[in-house]
Amino acid sequence: MESIITGASDAELSETLGIDRGGLAYWVACIRECFEEAGILIAYRSDGSPFDPSDSKEREKFVDYRNRLNSGESILEKMCHMESLTLATDRLAYLAHWITPKIEKRRYTTRFFVAIAPSGQEGFHDGSESVNSLWIKPEEALKQQEEGKLLLIMPTIKNLQSICGYSNVEELLNDKCSIDPSTIPTIEPKFFMEDGKMVGLLPGEEGYEDH
Repeated sequence: MESIITGASDAELSETLGIDRGGLAYWVACIRECFEEAGILIAYRSDGSPFDPSDSKEREKFVDYRNRLNSGESILEKMCHMESLTLATDRLAYLAHWITPKIEKRRYTTRFFVAIAPSGQEGFHDGSESVNSLWIKPEEALKQQEEGKLLLIMPTIKNLQSICGYSNVEELLNDKCSIDPSTIPTIEPKFFMEDGKMVGLLPGEEGYEDH
């Protein structure tokens, strides 16, 4: 897998995350999911330039690759070799780590990242895992959530809050890249019944350690 990567090695990224091995897989999964669900591929060409489809024919070819990935084919590595691409893991900034609360039957450990979208690519949802999409500033998304116009879950709200207040995406990315990843905490919400109501707490909030 490292043959199709431009960025840190698995050993380096695993050390960054404080795990024995497999750290690179989180960065690769981020790029793959972004391509599968949003149609945006964060990669480099063989000359080191950022990947953007050169014409409609190449764009259609990568739409086909995306559809094949979404149908369950494991072709990401093959696609990179065939098209002389490397995945640009060095263009991702690690943002957050969330673990699904214990009350859920299906639980995940999820790493969130932030990146600058390539200028020549237009995102569009896949119609399956993602069924709608829009470009929106984080501040506006949170405003619409408060007004009841946009439904957001807790991790999304917290992640959006963490990227507010920047004048542009370059400033945001530079700031997040300057943070020591080992200092990014793991967030596992806790939910419990209290006085007949479901209550949710995050690490650091009063009562979290008691449940």
